[in-house]
Amino acid sequence: MLRLSAGLLLIPAALGALVVPAFAQEADRVLYVDTLSDNQDLDSIDQGSTSGSLECWEQDSGGGSSQLLCHDGVTADCTLRSAILCANAYAGNRFEIRFRDLPGAMKIEPTGALPAITADHLVIDGFQCANCAETPDPGTLYTAAEELLLSDPAAALADFQIGPTLDGSSLPVAAAHLLKVQANDVVIRGLHLRGASAPATPNAAAVFFGPRDNDAFSVSGGSLSGCFIGGLDRSGLALVGRRNDVGVLLRGHGGVQISHNLLSGNKVAGVMVHPGGG
Repeated sequence: MLRLSAGLLLIPAALGALVVPAFAQEADRVLYVDTLSDNQDLDSIDQGSTSGSLECWEQDSGGGSSQLLCHDGVTADCTLRSAILCANAYAGNRFEIRFRDLPGAMKIEPTGALPAITADHLVIDGFQCANCAETPDPGTLYTAAEELLLSDPAAALADFQIGPTLDGSSLPVAAAHLLKVQANDVVIRGLHLRGASAPATPNAAAVFFGPRDNDAFSVSGGSLSGCFIGGLDRSGLALVGRRNDVGVLLRGHGGVQISHNLLSGNKVAGVMVHPGGG
């Protein structure tokens, strides 16, 4: 069911209490993004090394699991760009990107297009943000389905705290989508996604789900939940700044579950579906 009122669009998975679905997929390795900065010059990876422009290596965290550590070779921080590149480089495992020690408004503002996500089963979980300036909390998007949210958004969002902001306002005009998913069963949750608007790319999207190498329907599955997507501020109650052209664009990527997101202020569409590849 889709209900639209006062610029707010809530996509529930089912009627009843609208609770952001609990994350059930268990990750083999966890990457922690611990900086708001970005280094768009990263173009190579040293796996298991301590040199190179981007370093990825494993560290035993006890209990039979391990962390996948990364830093950009300059500051020893793990940027979101670094984490995506490291996850892409280690095929055959289940990875989760979490966040920690993020200050202030927790806004990550890439200065160049982020790498496409090609790691199957990758999870980016904005609700996992340890020792951050704000504590993300999926809360409950209330009972009575979407009626309360549409009639009284402030009450509906009172116990909800969004995770880190990913803002495309500093992307160059030639950049395309904010997050580009070209992998199977990728999970994205708890992020504030805004500013995906590129004159050179019609229908630039906050999140793009699409095939690999223009091979239509080569990838499938995954989910997008608990996100603020559009021109929303962090409260989810006001429109400010640069907006997305499109909130979510699906092009030849089947079986994605899109649920419990708040979409508002996207200039062209909240959700757009194209049947073919490309």
